[in-house]
Amino acid sequence: MYDWLADQFAATKGEAFVVRLPGKDDMMFIAKPEHLEAGLKTQFDNFPKSTYIHDVFYDLLGHGIVVASGETWKRQRSVVVGLFSARALREHMTSLV
Repeated sequence: MYDWLADQFAATKGEAFVVRLPGKDDMMFIAKPEHLEAGLKTQFDNFPKSTYIHDVFYDLLGHGIVVASGETWKRQRSVVVGLFSARALREHMTSLV
C-alpha cells in the first residue's frame, strides 16, 4: 500500500488525488501542508468526514475530534489548538527523543 501511494503522489507531483472504491466513500489523499491546512482548518466544512472514518474510530474515540464534525468539531478544536503550536510541539518532542 505504501509503495502504491508513493507512486500516486509521484505521478501527481504531490497534488491531492481521490481513490474511488465500489461501495465505499471516496478517499482523498493529500501531501502538501497547504492542503492539510485547508482540510483541517480553513475549509473544514467543505471536506465532510466519511461514514468510514466514523465506523472505524467511533467505538475507540466516541465523539472525539477525529470523528466529530460541525460545531462539535469546532468546539473541540478550539480546546486543543494550543497543544499543536510550534512551541508546544518542540517542548514535547524533546522530552520524547
